[in-house]
Amino acid sequence: MRRVTQRINDWITNQITVYDDKPAVEVTLTVGPCADQTELVTRFATDFATGRHFWGDEYGMESYEHEYNELWGLEGSFYPMVANAFMRDAASDRQLTLFAAHSHGAASLADGALELMLARRGNGDFSQDTSRTVHKLWLLFDDVVSSERVRPLIRTEVNHNTTKVFGETDSPAAWLERYDGTFTALRRSLPAELHLVTLRQRDYEPGAVLRVHNVYEAGTDASFVPSRYFDQRYGGVAGGNCTERVLTGTIAADKCVRKAWSGNSSGRTGDAGVLRVHPMEIRTCTLDQWW
Repeated sequence: MRRVTQRINDWITNQITVYDDKPAVEVTLTVGPCADQTELVTRFATDFATGRHFWGDEYGMESYEHEYNELWGLEGSFYPMVANAFMRDAASDRQLTLFAAHSHGAASLADGALELMLARRGNGDFSQDTSRTVHKLWLLFDDVVSSERVRPLIRTEVNHNTTKVFGETDSPAAWLERYDGTFTALRRSLPAELHLVTLRQRDYEPGAVLRVHNVYEAGTDASFVPSRYFDQRYGGVAGGNCTERVLTGTIAADKCVRKAWSGNSSGRTGDAGVLRVHPMEIRTCTLDQWW
């Protein structure tokens, strides 16, 4: 690991960390407290020919293309960025992807540049918190195909990382005597493309609710992002028979009457206990046993 810390002034600190085992560079910006009439933006400038175009995920899943709006100017050219944004130079097959641990406003105010809003405080505006804030960002620079191959995986890791839970105990031995310290509900690891969204006990019936999400976006090149099969019987979750349900988990999928829509089928049919999860799909099922 290599780390550089840059102290810009008394209220802005920039720390850049390069990890040997990770493709993205970590950027930590500590900002504040900000004075009145302060708008703080960080800019990532490249030699890309982008025409002030970039892509951002407005709700954390699917990316949309944005451009600088000449009519609306600066105010109308910042767009929501929930988890990641990227810009690319098609001529040189290069892409710069920016990941964030929480939502920001993003824009491309100059050719080959990507701006991120960090703080905004108007004159006498005391409704905003004036304490120091920490902005965790990650930068990935690679060719377009390689970037798109890992972008959803890094986005999921940054925004859905493992939550650590601690409890009180008299001693480690007493804890291990009361709880199983080696239990896992998974018979084997899920594919990297499948994110386990929910695994919890049902509220009013025996069993558990399970949801899995294919983190890749719809329309992604199928050569490296296939539809994933979640096989509950042979490689999924040890929890009894699996019944697919609608997203809320309340109605069995085969009991739900859907309106007829034109277009291709989503391919939801398959063997019992096997869910085919297409890119950007979330599939829900219930397990008839709890541990």
